[in-house]
Amino acid sequence: MAPRIAICGAGISGLSLAGMLSRRLGPASRIVVFERAKADRDQGYGLDLDEHGQEALARAGVYDRFWEIARPRSDTGMAFFRASAHGADIQPNIHLYQPRWAQRLFPQHMAARPECNREKLRDILLDAIRERGNTSVHFETATADCREVFADGGGSSAELFDREGRSLGEYDLVVDAMGLHSTLRHHVVDDPIGKHFEGLVMIHGSINDPEAVFSPELMARFRDYGTSIVSTKKADFFIQRYGAGADDNRTSFFYTLYREDGEDGLFADLGIDKPSSREGGIMRDSKRLARVKSWVKQHMGDDFCPVWKEVVDHVDRMTVRNAVTHGPTKLRPPGTMPLICIGDSLRNCGLGGGGMLAMQDSIELCKVLLPDDGDTKAPAVFDPVTGRVALAPLRGAVEEMLALKNEQADEKRRRSEFKRIGTKPATVTWTSRGMTSARCKAWGPSSTGRCDSSCRGCRRSSGARTPPTELAERRGARRRTRSSTRMSPTTWSGEPAPG
Repeated sequence: MAPRIAICGAGISGLSLAGMLSRRLGPASRIVVFERAKADRDQGYGLDLDEHGQEALARAGVYDRFWEIARPRSDTGMAFFRASAHGADIQPNIHLYQPRWAQRLFPQHMAARPECNREKLRDILLDAIRERGNTSVHFETATADCREVFADGGGSSAELFDREGRSLGEYDLVVDAMGLHSTLRHHVVDDPIGKHFEGLVMIHGSINDPEAVFSPELMARFRDYGTSIVSTKKADFFIQRYGAGADDNRTSFFYTLYREDGEDGLFADLGIDKPSSREGGIMRDSKRLARVKSWVKQHMGDDFCPVWKEVVDHVDRMTVRNAVTHGPTKLRPPGTMPLICIGDSLRNCGLGGGGMLAMQDSIELCKVLLPDDGDTKAPAVFDPVTGRVALAPLRGAVEEMLALKNEQADEKRRRSEFKRIGTKPATVTWTSRGMTSARCKAWGPSSTGRCDSSCRGCRRSSGARTPPTELAERRGARRRTRSSTRMSPTTWSGEPAPG
């Protein structure tokens, strides 16, 4: 008997999994995808498909359409500029470059991972699913809850319900891929904090065609790079290609800052009513757009070169929202209801990288459900008679997925300490002024560039002299730090490392 599978959520992880399962299970299977949003809902901007994302496309049978959704050469350069640098011929402080010859010679280490368009990615997965005929996708159908249904002969299934309490059917396996706002994850994980705001506010938008509107001076800072980044203590700014194909010049714009009162306080400053829906939050009208642009340029102040402010003038749409994430998460004790979570439903780790982890989860789950040909050690998960699933192998896979997400969330939390205004790193870091201790007061919002602690850079700028013995100790600490960490991104503040 073919298993009955329900996937809740038609995002990139849910549709990737549906594409893989529909291809492997064949026409006798029954796969149903439920999505709470409309079919034409805005899908956001781009994501760079790493080896896991590209493997997911291959397993789903759509890899031949990869370059329909990807921007060629958008992965060959990432440039970090100094915010206040002026001049038409300025060069980035750091340029991470990945030449094509290196990608060809060392594909296991430097495989191409161009920026891809989320909307087009979803479209090619939906096209493949519809062609196979064994999968149905129901938009505007929100999954609100589920309950376990016990069978007379043993085993159990899961029954899904919509927001009105109507049954959406019984299934041998339910996969929760609804993301951050999942309504089912509480059955699977224990997260005492739940969804919460940690202080980061994002202002993001899209520029339809930079080549048509950017000045030559601004274009020189972006043309040769897939991504251009400017980082200051009060905000991060970047623009990034995400068009589908070589002739699609669409570019995303991000401006992120820490603000304790979040989007509520920012909307109050803007004099704009806070939107009540995702679609309403996409500001395309000239009145709201002008207010947001004016606020961003004022916030950039003198820290940013006027050329970077020109980018803001050319943004065609904008959205303001809090960066919301899940709290520390662990799995509940094993149960008997056939429900599992993948992607951000399991745990959202914050801004960046979640899409790739979600697609990786879909691959790992597919491998457990349907082992690759020749894999004789993998246990059978589907009962050939009843279609029910064995939960133990699935539990092991989900444990590995969650461990990886918890590790990434911890790493992001450590990195965010470097950018949050008013907080100081717990370890010695390199800044533009030299080695700065955790006690340095010059990191605060009213920074003067000087402090009275043991910060070498600040003491030098204020004219204080450091005793020779203390200098020797610090040189030793510097050597130990460099040899042990190799100046990894988690141990320095983002400025070019000295020496």
